[in-house]
Amino acid sequence: MSVKFGKHLAPLRASRAPTLLVTSRPSLIETKGVKSGNIYPVSLQKRITRGEVSTMAAMDATASRMQMNDKFKSLRIFLFQLHLCFAALAPAIILFPPTLALYIIKVLSFGLKFGMGSLIDIIVRFWAILSLRMMGIKVQVEGIENLPKEGEIVVTPNHASYLDIFVLSATLPRLLKYVVKSELFKLPIWGWGMYMADHVGIPRGDGRAGIKALNAALNTVKERVKKGGSYIIFPEGTRSRNGRLQSFKRGAFSVAGDTDATLVPVSLVGVNEAHTGTEKYTTVPVANPKNIRVVVHEGKKLGDEGAKTTTEMRDWAYQSVKSSLRPDQLPE
Repeated sequence: MSVKFGKHLAPLRASRAPTLLVTSRPSLIETKGVKSGNIYPVSLQKRITRGEVSTMAAMDATASRMQMNDKFKSLRIFLFQLHLCFAALAPAIILFPPTLALYIIKVLSFGLKFGMGSLIDIIVRFWAILSLRMMGIKVQVEGIENLPKEGEIVVTPNHASYLDIFVLSATLPRLLKYVVKSELFKLPIWGWGMYMADHVGIPRGDGRAGIKALNAALNTVKERVKKGGSYIIFPEGTRSRNGRLQSFKRGAFSVAGDTDATLVPVSLVGVNEAHTGTEKYTTVPVANPKNIRVVVHEGKKLGDEGAKTTTEMRDWAYQSVKSSLRPDQLPE
């Protein structure tokens, strides 16, 4: 081994080993023969042995493998997200023209007397089913007998992923509309379809303006429920940022209470797997969830046992949803 020290230091030689350069700065050493250009921390006073060179080489190889794995992981995530976008948009693009045609007919007929709204809902349901199949996502449904076949209902699921709408639309055998943030309506094709299907949007805002917009949207939902509509309202108010269940807000329960609709809690189990392919819980899905379950719990109306008030109803619905979730979805 040939060890070259800084100025004024004599070389120490040994045979059949990489060349090392020890600088006058503490903790800097370059190797040639292990991997050129890497710097290893060592003490200038410490004698460098063959075993230490081997250890540094192993550390370097491990670091290289980790960097390569990270690159492959990033590529895999990119390709998965590309596939996800295609699976979500391709059916929407195909089904958009008939949706637009039905919407125009509905507008010109001044309402739903020809059933155009229901036909649009059927198209949305078909779009969700087709997208899930293209994504390769399989969903197991439990307790579907608890979903009333007739009458107005308000469904309150937990919300941890953008995939929730696909899962619910594809599995629940009722034509249901959503209460979502109005920004979604601005998304090309997908958001336009939701707007034409008469889903209700809530503008995001703070202070009095935000509260006024929220109350106006809830009043719209109440009027539609009284006329026979049924809705899915995410009671947490927004998508979970860590996949865990959040506290429930009162909006969905005031709708059910003021309209005498049956409130049906639903647990979405395992959808959070789509966002846990990296160290942090991601905003956009990065992995294909393998074990999604939709658990439909028994519904109640305001005044039933355990739901005498809207507060009791909210607490009961929260515990119902929580009861079927996995440990990684429970509140911290």
